[in-house]
Amino acid sequence: MKKYLLVFWFTLGAVGFAQTKIIYTAVDYVNNEVRAAICDADGSNKYDLGFNRTYLPVWFGDNILFNSDTYIWQCDSTGENLKQLSPGYRVSVSHNQKKYAFYSSPGISIADTSHKVIKEILIDPWEDVSITWSKDDSKISYFNNSTKKLFLFDLATDSVMTFGDFAFHPLWNPTDNSILFNQKNEKELFDVFTIDSLDSPDKKMISTPGEMAVVPVWSNDGQKIAYLSIHSAEDDSAVSDMLKSDIILYDKLTGEKKILADNAGFTDQAFPQVTFDANDEYIYY
Repeated sequence: MKKYLLVFWFTLGAVGFAQTKIIYTAVDYVNNEVRAAICDADGSNKYDLGFNRTYLPVWFGDNILFNSDTYIWQCDSTGENLKQLSPGYRVSVSHNQKKYAFYSSPGISIADTSHKVIKEILIDPWEDVSITWSKDDSKISYFNNSTKKLFLFDLATDSVMTFGDFAFHPLWNPTDNSILFNQKNEKELFDVFTIDSLDSPDKKMISTPGEMAVVPVWSNDGQKIAYLSIHSAEDDSAVSDMLKSDIILYDKLTGEKKILADNAGFTDQAFPQVTFDANDEYIYY
């Protein structure tokens, strides 16, 4: 049985991996700065990738893409060769590492490995919600704040399908067709659900009714789900811009849930905020 060791970071949350490096968004409360950063897998050798107000770094091949307030940037894994790519926000990389999507003035733009924009999608997405990719990279998800619906856009046919009301961040299981997502309920709380596939949309609730369950992610083997359960206001006396949360681990095969830690922090407008390492032995938050 694997042990899930918890690594504590003074960050907004680790957001990606490549080999032995971890990229994340680091907060400097002393100087009131936020920077994209990188370190070794054991937490050593930390250094900044970007300047102040850079965040949400993601791997794109051997390079790293990250956001500033109005532009997307690229650097290598040493933080060198920094290059401004294009106006845009909240970049999301395809599973095959051959494309990336980002919010732009037309709506959503898709670029290739040469950073050439190959498609512009004229829609009205809510930029607080991250774009996600379907398992085969044929579709991207986006949320429309006017209709309060999550949509899937088919990149080959330029067609749109509705995924659900008040649903967010659908993630396809790495080993089957099931899909994991967050959904807001009538009590203004968030639940975690899975469905077997787009063709079999009956929902299975993973979280416990009444909890504020957010930012769920799959393990790499597709057998576990990790998410944050935000503490109620009366249970959280700490003064912070992050909300104290439990990390919950759910076993897809057995249905068992366990609390891994009760000192995680949730912050708005960032996804993911929990992630597994490549071997599903560690959880970073």
